[in-house]
Amino acid sequence: MKTYLLILATISFQMAGAQTNLQNISLSSPAFMMHRNNNYVLNKNAAFKTMENQFTYGKLRIYMLRANETYHKANRGIGNYTSLREALKGKKIRIFELGDGTVNTLEMQNISKDTIMILAGEIVTGGKQDRVVAQDLILLPKKGKVQVSVFCVEHGRWTPESSGNQFNATYGVASGAVRKQAIVDKNQSKVWEKVAESNVKNKTETGTGTYAALQHSNTLNAELQKYMRHFERLIIADSNYIGFVAVTGDSIISAELFATYQMYRKQARQLLKAAAVEAITNGDQVTIEGEVVMKFLNEFLNDENEQEKKVMESGTMLKNNGKKLHLNYYKK
Repeated sequence: MKTYLLILATISFQMAGAQTNLQNISLSSPAFMMHRNNNYVLNKNAAFKTMENQFTYGKLRIYMLRANETYHKANRGIGNYTSLREALKGKKIRIFELGDGTVNTLEMQNISKDTIMILAGEIVTGGKQDRVVAQDLILLPKKGKVQVSVFCVEHGRWTPESSGNQFNATYGVASGAVRKQAIVDKNQSKVWEKVAESNVKNKTETGTGTYAALQHSNTLNAELQKYMRHFERLIIADSNYIGFVAVTGDSIISAELFATYQMYRKQARQLLKAAAVEAITNGDQVTIEGEVVMKFLNEFLNDENEQEKKVMESGTMLKNNGKKLHLNYYKK
């Protein structure tokens, strides 16, 4: 009897963890997908085309990821997480240079009662130079200092500003080109290269070469406001949404996926902004076919057996207490 219960408990645990797949997550709607030959294929009809048109503006298209009740049920009770922006604004987190300063490591400390979620690709400003966070992480309440992997996004500065060795603000999430270099390639030279390209294309070159200079581009920000006005309400309009795939031209920028709608909604605006900046800066008029996006989703959402290994090779996965909280995945 004990053996039977143990086997049953093991199976139940495995089933509880095996929810982040295309059985439970659809491309906008389950009506647009069919299971065939061990893969999911697109059911491309008039409604699908209407959806694509609705979720396209300028050089950007968003394909929403929609969860079913099984997915929601498996992730119910996960709880709330405070975003990095909220934590900095509420003085709930301290971020410092490590010692006298180490380019690829910062020190973070949660000094609040909240649990703080930080996404790979978020940029913190201050210290001796602005940095982009290179890993998803959870900071538990009052658990002491944690060393965090980062990359420099301000090539020409290595001196403290008014905040000294502390970081008191965030720019938000870096565009796809910069973020991918930090998360996937983990190459400082390539991060600097993509930051420089972004500044040149947007005419925001500065003496220190900081990525955050993009916020001072009148041209970029005027375009960005148009993208945000078009998409911002659309991408949070359905409480079944838990993420999206962003595309531009004939390319996929990346996929974002969260455990709950509440978690996704808290991060949606800054992730949309990052996708829009990427499309404006490096993108083109959207020509990608839905079948390409469906094939892309099959890469990491069809079968969970190798999912974590696959995602970590070309993205990042954040887990807490055995639950997958966030996936960020790039086309190889």
